[in-house]
Amino acid sequence: YITKNCVYKSIHNVMGNNATFEAIALGGDDIFIIVPADTSLEITNGIITEFDKAFEYTMTMSAGICIAKSTTPLQSMFEIAQHMLKNAKRLSRENTKPEGTIDIEMIQSNMSVNPSRSKSNVFPATNTQLYKFIQIIKELKSDEDIKISQLYKLNHASHVLEPSEFQLFYLYQVNRTSSKYTYYVSKLFDQDS
Repeated sequence: YITKNCVYKSIHNVMGNNATFEAIALGGDDIFIIVPADTSLEITNGIITEFDKAFEYTMTMSAGICIAKSTTPLQSMFEIAQHMLKNAKRLSRENTKPEGTIDIEMIQSNMSVNPSRSKSNVFPATNTQLYKFIQIIKELKSDEDIKISQLYKLNHASHVLEPSEFQLFYLYQVNRTSSKYTYYVSKLFDQDS
């Protein structure tokens, strides 16, 4: 009951009465739902928050998210989400504060991939860190001086370029655009802010 309630409440809080989702598995501590990518972080954050509160932090929830194109095979997405869940659980065991954890992978193609990526400075993350991340993303989206297409360009470059090449590309893009990009990127990767 608690798991279902947390899921439905979070979906409604984020998407309202026009919610679009598919519940594949929903019971006990097993949740496998499909939601639009742009709502996935907020919905997951809400589910974890509600679940942890319901059990008064004696039991916490970890989550794995896979963001992919709608044409990506469901089995591939499920495998990646399972791998991300294992990473999140690993962080949960290392975390001294009882709170839910999350890890996320975004895949760019519709083929099955091995999500053995290098560790980033953002994920896996605790639920508190995810909440801060979501707030920064909302702030960034509402900033009228920021062009979202520029962020997509940086995201794509981070996946296809070598780290040293990306650093040069990033510095070039920042110098030719606005220093606001530097501000938001540094906020995203600064865990202490």
